[in-house]
Amino acid sequence: MKNKLPIFSLLFLVFLAACGGTGTTNTQPTATPAPTQPAITPTPTPAPHYKVGDSAQTSDGWQITLDSAKIIDPTKIPQYQQIFVGMTSDQTFLAVSETVKNVSGKQQGFTGGDLSLQDTQGNDNFVEQTSGVPNEPSTGVGGPIAAGMQQNGGVVYIVPKATKQFYLTYTPQDGPIVFWDINV
Repeated sequence: MKNKLPIFSLLFLVFLAACGGTGTTNTQPTATPAPTQPAITPTPTPAPHYKVGDSAQTSDGWQITLDSAKIIDPTKIPQYQQIFVGMTSDQTFLAVSETVKNVSGKQQGFTGGDLSLQDTQGNDNFVEQTSGVPNEPSTGVGGPIAAGMQQNGGVVYIVPKATKQFYLTYTPQDGPIVFWDINV
C-alpha cells in the first residue's frame, strides 16, 4: 500500500490543479471581437475632359464651348519683331476661341480670368497677347450675360513652340474643374 500512496497523491494534486483551486467559476460569456472592416474611401470621380468643339455644362450655370484652338506662326506676320518685341524664337501663338452661354436662368457675370490655359505639367504662366495678331479676336468673353444669352470671344497666348499639348480649364466656385484637351 505504501507504493500506491504517492501515485494517489500525485493524481489528487493533478485533479486539484485542473479544477482551478478556489471553486469559483466564471459563467459570463466571453466577448468575441467583431472582425474589423477596412474603411471605405470613395474614389473621386475624375473631372471630365472635353476636346476642341465640345460644349461643357458647368455646375454654376454656364455652357462653354471651345470653338477652336490653333497655332499661328508669328514669322508670317509682317514686322512681327517690331510688334512683338518680347517674343523669342522658341515661342509661337496659340489662338483659342470660345462661346459662353448663360443657362442659369438669371443674369450672371463671366470674366475671361475664369478660363485658364495650362500645359500638361500644370504650368499656367502663359502671356495673353491682347492685340496685333491679324484675323484673331483680341478680347475674351466677359461681363454680365443675361439668362439664355451667349458671348463669343477669343484669346491669343504666347506659348513655347515645343509644347504641343495644353488644357483650357474652367474652375467654377462650387463644382468640378472642366478641362478641354488641346493638341496642336
